[in-house]
Amino acid sequence: IAPGQKLDQIAIEVMKQDCPDFLLAFKTISIDGALELRYEMGDGIRLSYQSQRMYKREFVQQMINMLLPYKDCGDWLLDYHSILLDPKYIFVSNKNGSVRYTYIPVPEYALSDEEIMRFFSQFMVNVELLDDKDYILQLLRIMQNGRSNLLAVLEHLQKEKNMHMDTFKGQPANPERAAEKEEAG
Repeated sequence: IAPGQKLDQIAIEVMKQDCPDFLLAFKTISIDGALELRYEMGDGIRLSYQSQRMYKREFVQQMINMLLPYKDCGDWLLDYHSILLDPKYIFVSNKNGSVRYTYIPVPEYALSDEEIMRFFSQFMVNVELLDDKDYILQLLRIMQNGRSNLLAVLEHLQKEKNMHMDTFKGQPANPERAAEKEEAG
């Protein structure tokens, strides 16, 4: 961050003292008058390396995990427009599927709501559902609605999860591993 560039001091203090679970923690280091943010990479896999083939149950849960931080940002006095939306810097936990984002505490980075919706739409387009190929089209229609926002999409996904809880239980958690087990006998 260049000298004199405006910073979101509230965000920096929040993340230094009590970083939310959905963000990567960082340290600030001053070098030659410029401020460097050094993020601490946690466990998990980068979203860009994750398999794009999944069952509907996995997809719904992952989308919920990806959208919940946008709902929770306000509780931490953070602006969700400052979350970095680059699949190389979004981490998905191997343990529970939780998502950790990188937060950029400078106003110049802030994304518009349209850019955020475009990112999630593009993510969905790249996913191949193995058991309900039409579901992504349904979700994209909701997102393309001019009155829709991320919270409306999150609410739809949570209803879908609750409505089909019994159906989701019998499906394997990882389609690649399930296919490998079937081939191995």
